[in-house]
Amino acid sequence: MLEGIELNLLINGGQMISRIFKYSATYLLGEFFYTQSVKRGAANYVNSIKGNKLNIGANGSILKGIELDSGEKCDIYPDPSRGILYCNMTGPMPYYTDKQFDVVFASHIVEHIEPEYIGQALRETERIGKEVVIVLPHPLCQGFYTMPSHKSLVYKTSSGLFVRNNPLRNNRYYTEKVELDPNIFKIYQ
Repeated sequence: MLEGIELNLLINGGQMISRIFKYSATYLLGEFFYTQSVKRGAANYVNSIKGNKLNIGANGSILKGIELDSGEKCDIYPDPSRGILYCNMTGPMPYYTDKQFDVVFASHIVEHIEPEYIGQALRETERIGKEVVIVLPHPLCQGFYTMPSHKSLVYKTSSGLFVRNNPLRNNRYYTEKVELDPNIFKIYQ
């Protein structure tokens, strides 16, 4: 039986660390509560902002139980019965005007985008939002690497995001550093 998977992570100027990910109920439960607390903290911050809000990816199951108190909702999988409109942050969103929203919220969305489109997606959220709040999975959580729908590995840096393809998903190599305006973007990881 598989006890775990070892991943080597290249971080901070080439320092190599290894981590064994154990497939145990205790570990997964701790990871779940950590992730929920980060998402809840980000949602509470967004809820404290008065004004026009946009929740991108509102149809995903990852936010169940953590809702924004108001605002427009959109997703690549719309659900009109729940008020969720269509949007795709990897391309232009011409139906939204410049700085239309006081805050744009995207929780656990960016890692599902192909890495070469993340910069474009973030520039589009910056165009439509006065402030952008992004929630990312923590890089030391096993789901960061092993979830099949995670196309990109996204790390928070002091000046933006470091993006690369998920090596467990494909063998091509892609890396990019996406510079973000700290006055606009707030990253939770």
